[in-house]
Amino acid sequence: MTGGLPIILAEYAHKVASQLGDKVNKWLVLNEPSSIALMGYGSGGFAPGVASPDAMFAAIHHVNLAQG
Repeated sequence: MTGGLPIILAEYAHKVASQLGDKVNKWLVLNEPSSIALMGYGSGGFAPGVASPDAMFAAIHHVNLAQG
């Protein structure tokens, strides 16, 4: 993630939580974050199909940022 996307996502999350927070008990940030990074960017077996150690480590970093 670059630029203002993390800020936009944080604002969106705040808006959703303020509107639905009293109705939702549990929130899921990302489903199977390791699969996104390892399979999507490490082995290339999942979308987007990139097989690159550098891309995989960048994806792991961004997944961690997304989860706070």
